[in-house]
Amino acid sequence: MNRRALLALTVLGLAVLPTASSAGELSPSGGGGAGSVSAGSAATASSGDAQVDRLKAAGRSVKFNYVPEGQKERYGHAEVLVHAPLETVRAIVQDYKHYQEYAPEKFKTARVVGRDKAQGTTDVYIQVPILKGMATMWSKLRFERPHTEGAQEIVEGKFLEGSVDNMHLVFRMRKIDEQTTVLATDVLIVPKFPAPQSAIDEALRDAAVRTVDAVEKRSEHPQ
Repeated sequence: MNRRALLALTVLGLAVLPTASSAGELSPSGGGGAGSVSAGSAATASSGDAQVDRLKAAGRSVKFNYVPEGQKERYGHAEVLVHAPLETVRAIVQDYKHYQEYAPEKFKTARVVGRDKAQGTTDVYIQVPILKGMATMWSKLRFERPHTEGAQEIVEGKFLEGSVDNMHLVFRMRKIDEQTTVLATDVLIVPKFPAPQSAIDEALRDAAVRTVDAVEKRSEHPQ
């Protein structure tokens, strides 16, 4: 491995702080594999909802990589069953200026830098520490007002500019009952330097699972 590739791996690893996580790893179809959490790994009565059953069986958030429909890049994906109303989860997801408080190890800075009330958009400036805090990557995302696709409510942040080639953040929320919500997150970060896809995949999975875990904690235990 050459020096540039080694540096790329180091930056990727620290940019989104991948660490040993309690989250299980699944394939997009929920299939098992080495080190994955299988939907049949726990004896749980079926609810008739495959995603809910998978999350109940896992007992925690799950994560994997995939290419979302309509996209070309591989994203990190994570999902979790949140024991809180959808309205509460949505409020946390849209509380952009407090992202740094929710996940201080991931966000060095997160602040709202623009709003368009007519269009319902919010521009958010984000700094992510790298190289043990010696440097940062930054990005400006435009979050649109929530919209629905079938039973899902979606909040999406699209890349405007930054020190990366692209960044994309998508939250998907689905009401199960008055006190239960499924939350899923897709994360894309495309660095300006080359790096092995396996390293990028791991970093994106961990970024996604840290995000859903932080929202789950804040939704279930508001301060």
